Amino acid sequence: MHILMGALIGAVCGAVSAVVVACITRKPMTLKGVLAGALGGLIGGAITAATLGAGGVAAATAARTATAYLAGGAGGGGVSRAYENYLSEEPLMEGVPAATAIGGASGLASYGGATVMEPLLRRSMPAVAKLWFGAAPETPLGPPETGGVVAKLDEVSDDGQ
Repeated sequence: MHILMGALIGAVCGAVSAVVVACITRKPMTLKGVLAGALGGLIGGAITAATLGAGGVAAATAARTATAYLAGGAGGGGVSRAYENYLSEEPLMEGVPAATAIGGASGLASYGGATVMEPLLRRSMPAVAKLWFGAAPETPLGPPETGGVVAKLDEVSDDGQ
């Protein structure tokens, strides 16, 4: 179940990223580009979730987590480029090695950014939640005794639901 969740979250993030990149680079946004982004995200999310295991980031060592982000980014980048090539009727492997390398590097950079931002987010989220909802949660990811969102997803996958 956790691999499916990783794939679905990755697909959404990939599609959104394709739209954001098109806007930033002022290139036309196409359905092909969004589909390629979604497929790359789907593959990258599945690889990352499978590499991390059912416990997710919370249960993984730093090296395993970094490897998961690197592998997920590389796999997603390569698949996305190959699919773009297929849709555009270009040679299938054109630009795939570079996209794989860039995807791996961006995945690793995402892990580094998340590692740096986590303490800041943990400190600031209760104040943000209080502003938005009028009450602050115990932690941004849920009550400490449950392990937060990651543990809740794992509970669902352990129950087979």
